[in-house]
Amino acid sequence: MAIRDESTSSAELRKDGVFHRAGVNASSKTKHLAPPVKSQCDDLKGKWLATQDAVEEELVAQANLAQAEVEAQDEVRVMELDLLRRTGKRREEPQYKGLFPKGLVAALEPRGKEQADELNALAKRLDAHAPALWKQYGKSLKQLAQKLLDDNAQKEAAEQEVAQAEIAERLSRAALVKVMQKNEGSLLTLFPGDKRKVRSFFRPVKKSPKKPSPGNEGGNR
Repeated sequence: MAIRDESTSSAELRKDGVFHRAGVNASSKTKHLAPPVKSQCDDLKGKWLATQDAVEEELVAQANLAQAEVEAQDEVRVMELDLLRRTGKRREEPQYKGLFPKGLVAALEPRGKEQADELNALAKRLDAHAPALWKQYGKSLKQLAQKLLDDNAQKEAAEQEVAQAEIAERLSRAALVKVMQKNEGSLLTLFPGDKRKVRSFFRPVKKSPKKPSPGNEGGNR
């Protein structure tokens, strides 16, 4: 019998389980084999839904972090324009160099935790080189840095939740496969020599179409 392994998607493997459960449940001789399959199918459904919920939470966390990153970049750009107005658009001025020693692009490139570190460092440079700008932007830069740290931590936590949910889902798939394999052995005992009968309790596996051999892509002529 072709029983697919846990590398099969949860959706397809659960279909196999539902088909098998219904088949053995239809006969009084095999009805006792149905409950373990139903239990494991239900467990797999729950694990699959938990994975989907975790993936959605991860997407939310990713979106929140992305918006925090853009907001931080916008604040730095606004501050840099303000600085340019004060320095007569001269980026070679000591005050500008003090705030952006590697240029504006270098201050905008980091993401996540590194971006938060850059904002905090920029706030310190503001305090040292441009007290007037510090009063206007220092607090907001620190707040944005903290938001980046918080959102990045939430994203990392969400990634861990997804990883754990996927492991649990895969283990549930493996458990369902094991139940069906065990039932296969029981069915072979109940119907010795009747492989056709035993095969009927399992959902048919579609065979992948054969690829044409090299040089024969067009078929026989």
